[in-house]
Amino acid sequence: MLPLLLGIAQQTIALDRILDSPSLKGSVVGVYVSDVEGRTLYAREPDVRLVPASNQKVFTALYALSRIPLEERSTTRFWRIEDRVYVDAPGDPTLTRAQLTGVHEALGKPALPVAVRQAYLPGIGPDWEFDDLPFGYAAPTFAFGFDRGAFEFVVDGGEVKVPFEQRLSVIVDGGPGRFVAAYQPTARTLRLSGALPRGRRGFGRYAMAEPDAAAARLLGGEIERTDAPPPDRPADSELTGPSLAERLRPVLVDSDNVLAEHLLMVAALKEGPLPADAYPVAAGRMRSFFVDTVRLDRTGFLPRDGSGLSRQNLVTARALAEALRWGLRQPFADVFRASLPKPGEGTLRQRLQSSQFAGKTGTLNAVTSLSGYLTASDGRTVVVSLIVNHSATPASEVRPVIDRFVRRLEQAPPQ
Repeated sequence: MLPLLLGIAQQTIALDRILDSPSLKGSVVGVYVSDVEGRTLYAREPDVRLVPASNQKVFTALYALSRIPLEERSTTRFWRIEDRVYVDAPGDPTLTRAQLTGVHEALGKPALPVAVRQAYLPGIGPDWEFDDLPFGYAAPTFAFGFDRGAFEFVVDGGEVKVPFEQRLSVIVDGGPGRFVAAYQPTARTLRLSGALPRGRRGFGRYAMAEPDAAAARLLGGEIERTDAPPPDRPADSELTGPSLAERLRPVLVDSDNVLAEHLLMVAALKEGPLPADAYPVAAGRMRSFFVDTVRLDRTGFLPRDGSGLSRQNLVTARALAEALRWGLRQPFADVFRASLPKPGEGTLRQRLQSSQFAGKTGTLNAVTSLSGYLTASDGRTVVVSLIVNHSATPASEVRPVIDRFVRRLEQAPPQ
């Protein structure tokens, strides 16, 4: 018995030493490791609430899997009626410019107002950083849009070309120096300073100010947001999106924020309509699910959005690990686990090579996280969550410490 206890103590000390790295000095580090039965194998500040960054997507994916059938697909429907085009949009962020252009042609290329009924249109997520808002990864959330709410502009032979439907004011300051593009979505301005690139060069991805209004222009007119029911006849054109099973991998592997926010909204809709100010209701429904059904401590999961862009999201390492452990016991467990990135894929492309790990990464300024499933050298499945906040060193120095922790855990997990 004594040799076993000494071995466990040595394993714990080895893990402690990794987390005591100078790269994490002054950081708040929350760690929780358990086996699949829920027995704690290692913990450090497991109940401290921390900003999870994109580890938030673990909760969003599990919530969506619990609410949306795996093969369910969203169908956006279009009618051409007497004096307008009518669109019924249940929420499909995968629509493309080419698809909407095709619908416009199928409807006879009308130049009419476009009445759009949307299942949700909350816009910008709560507490998102101002510096994030110009970029495509922080595009506002509307049930009707295209190209995931992002656009690109082109400089070609000294001429700036912006997609017509974006309705931007382009200001070219010119002059010598480095070329800089400053986009302000709320002001609808794109200011270019410095020497314009020679030849043809594309720039992006930038967030559309109003994806639904831009999509309406592709259909030939200005938008009219409406709550009126659709016409009582078959649609003149339809676009059907991917299934939930197909949407999960880009959310988790590529850490696609836009798809994650839409996933939250569509899942929350299964519990009832969403108001205009949808985020508090959708996040509240997700939290209630994890508290009431998954049985997480209600103080351990305080969500604000679906992607993790908000710095007001708070979660404990224990809650993340417990949610992952719960996911292993569900009918959709195989689909969920297969949707997580593995070493060599997505955000784990250059990390943990040859390791038997599948999980979610997360990065914001001063925030680095990693949570998932690890198959240890003895064949056991270990659930691990590690969240670092308030780090003074860049994520490029924090990630190797986290990876060393996972590798050590893989080689010799505590018994």
